[in-house]
Amino acid sequence: MSIRTRLILLVFLVSFPTGACSDPAEPGMEIVVTVQPEEVEVEAGGVHTFNAIVRNASNSGVTWSVSGGEFTAAGPSMTWTAPQEPGAYTITTASVVAPEKKASATAVVVRSEPEPYRFDAYRGTAATLPEGMFVRGVDGLGNPIGPGFDPFTGVSDLGSEPPDAFDGFGAFTNGGYSFGIRERGEVDLRDARLFLRYVNTSDEHIIGFDVSFDVEVWLQGERANRIRLKFSTDTIGFGDLPDIVSVTNPRGRARGDAVGRRLDGTLPENRARVSMRFSLTDLLGPGGEVIGSLAPGDTGYFRWQYSNAEGDAGQLRSALALSNIQITPVHGEPPPPASGLLEFSHQAGFYTEPFHLTLGSSLPNATIYYTVDGSEPDPGRVMDDAT
Repeated sequence: MSIRTRLILLVFLVSFPTGACSDPAEPGMEIVVTVQPEEVEVEAGGVHTFNAIVRNASNSGVTWSVSGGEFTAAGPSMTWTAPQEPGAYTITTASVVAPEKKASATAVVVRSEPEPYRFDAYRGTAATLPEGMFVRGVDGLGNPIGPGFDPFTGVSDLGSEPPDAFDGFGAFTNGGYSFGIRERGEVDLRDARLFLRYVNTSDEHIIGFDVSFDVEVWLQGERANRIRLKFSTDTIGFGDLPDIVSVTNPRGRARGDAVGRRLDGTLPENRARVSMRFSLTDLLGPGGEVIGSLAPGDTGYFRWQYSNAEGDAGQLRSALALSNIQITPVHGEPPPPASGLLEFSHQAGFYTEPFHLTLGSSLPNATIYYTVDGSEPDPGRVMDDAT
């Protein structure tokens, strides 16, 4: 190659620089990055789209980052899926050619309170119970609710003349409606229970619940009575489960002329509000196992039980009612599977001398079922101690 040719090539390379060496900003201009919206409120688990604008740059490409949740980006647009945990999260976008040029948005994640289970449409019939609710109970002969025994009594109105009985399963009212219960009145209802079937429709595990409800008194009897709340993953086996909360008649037992008086259960002095959180990670189920969590699609059952209060005596029971039931799930990671639940005092093996074998469990209040004939342990067939 001649000297003249090499000079021409050199001039060519200098006169036409590559894009990699170009100035990222337009001549005399500063790169500016903005993001829209700058602030937004998003429901937990909800989706929102953010858009970036880059001005005065030779390349308008951007990168995205978030302080929580997940996102997918397509050019200047980014779709963000909010996490389940409420709080403030930062959405950041930056210029590809000048990463120090960036903009941020604030996304506030909120979790709306579920609508309470109201009894506005309840009229003291099985057909008008809120969706997901059902009842159980028996009469004095042990007959369950069915064609031969209907404990629903319709509407009991505080302003009625003559006074309504406020009895059985009824809609107690002085304007609004509450789910009322009174046992052993004109309707011989016993073992009265109200169930709520709760299905985890989210894509996360539920590890507990925030629960609130009102307990009202509409007729004050010689017995105060109370409402007990339990939770399980089945509709049977509640008898051995502990109460989550127990609420006694807020007016207590009546004496003298006060026995049998009707009260307005909507008034503050005749109503007790319960508000509490309970965890599934240490709550025992009907088989004695820890519930742990409700996986997506799983079902649990809340059960409100009408019972005697401590020290109750006398014939006339009080008429109590439930209203403003609100249930909010607490989402989180399920607890790890329990290990070492069953403990033996001796290792497995062959022994030539007799010994006393002890079985134990690290689970609190556990019941151990066992056999010595190789058959499957069955809670319905409990063995006597074997030797």
